[in-house]
Amino acid sequence: MAGTDAGPRRRTKNLGSFALQYRLKTKLSKDGTKIIQGKFGHIYEHSNGVLGVLVMLVPPRKRYWGCARKTLLTAGFTLVQDGDGEGAAVFDPENPNQARLAIRVAGIKRKRRLPPAQREQRIAYLRTRSGKAHSATGARRKPRKVGKVKPRRAKRPRDSK
Repeated sequence: MAGTDAGPRRRTKNLGSFALQYRLKTKLSKDGTKIIQGKFGHIYEHSNGVLGVLVMLVPPRKRYWGCARKTLLTAGFTLVQDGDGEGAAVFDPENPNQARLAIRVAGIKRKRRLPPAQREQRIAYLRTRSGKAHSATGARRKPRKVGKVKPRRAKRPRDSK
């Protein structure tokens, strides 16, 4: 349409692409919805193109939520739930400042990014180790000796007085 200007078309971002962009790990919650779990809460898909951050500490810490709520509101978040020691707020995933703050407030750790040289080194190590079992610590156990078993010494009876 020639006369109407609707502005730039906004791209909606779902939780999967948000997690990929910020190197986060998604998982299914108990009710079957996809979330990004953190130490102090999680990020979830609130509606189409809008994500929410839920801050819920166990046990509830009023001071943490109070400080987090204040910083979220100054950054432009919209509160949808405000409790004594927990709450939820929605944010625009296209805004990088809001996205970083939501990740930090929920206590989410990012996936590690390896340099290409180190990545190739680890892949080569795994290729050489394929099919060879080893312990979780990396230490190899000595094989057990099979053969004679030494009899245990009999305990001497104690003198009773």
